[in-house]
Amino acid sequence: MIASYNNGISHKPSIIDSIVKLGVKSAPLVETLGSKPIASYLHSWISDRYRDPKDNARLEVSDFAGGLVPTKTKTANQCQILTNDVDVSKRQQDISQYGEDELPYQRAKVGIEHVKDLEYALLGLGNTTVFDSPTAMTDKVAGRMAGLFYFVPEAHRKDYDTDGGDNTSGLTDFTFDHLQEIIQPVWEKGGVDDGSFRVYMGSSLKNKVNKWLDTIPHLRTVLKDGTVSPLITKIETDFGTIDIYLHRLFAGEKLKDKILLGKFDEAKICYLTETALEDVATSKTATFERYYTDATLEVTNADYFACASGLK
Repeated sequence: MIASYNNGISHKPSIIDSIVKLGVKSAPLVETLGSKPIASYLHSWISDRYRDPKDNARLEVSDFAGGLVPTKTKTANQCQILTNDVDVSKRQQDISQYGEDELPYQRAKVGIEHVKDLEYALLGLGNTTVFDSPTAMTDKVAGRMAGLFYFVPEAHRKDYDTDGGDNTSGLTDFTFDHLQEIIQPVWEKGGVDDGSFRVYMGSSLKNKVNKWLDTIPHLRTVLKDGTVSPLITKIETDFGTIDIYLHRLFAGEKLKDKILLGKFDEAKICYLTETALEDVATSKTATFERYYTDATLEVTNADYFACASGLK
């Protein structure tokens, strides 16, 4: 897989890094994904894939075969500008609100909201559907990045809705066999081979997983250190031990029937402008500040991702 490399001598913690350390439990993708700087609002990258195995037997003296089909592909995504404003009046600053200063409180609160908005964008939730392509910025239209679901290959998308999504009557009960079916194409490409592979879903589908574990106890992985997280379930599959994560945004209308899985170290947040907290000039008796981020999503190897819709 082709990757780009940056020669960094030292790393200064970013504002996003500092906010994440506060414990933004509702933004696991922002916390998990790597990041890098970019230089254009239309970010593109080259991906290369291994060819599928084939019969390969040659004579002792044989011609040069050649004629290989190219495997490199170019993919692009648009940058998206995200802003969140901090607005505290002079009076609010002079009055201690419930025992704490209002300005630093609002900075911390709005900073967490900014990270949650970035998480929302990474899942494509601001688009009409989560599978929508990126939107180019114009004078009257805000640019939007495509989210993770957009980059999942068509062959790795499973739709279990039997009535085309018109209502919930066509949704299919989520079973262990469905999970294995969804994972299999990623496993075949080599994407389930280390600890960065994850499965994200909402509470209703996660509840189904808990019921599997009640009826098939040997699927549950016993943690050696005895620690348990209610947001993460380890489960044994034919492809190894899988981490299933509960994600709050998957409870919403666009994602409640879906799961997303993949090798998440193959995705990065790319910053045209890294998150900054800027002073906003004003003549009013107040302090105005703004969190500003200009970023997009890169999925280096889309073959390592899969998703499913139409589950209940």
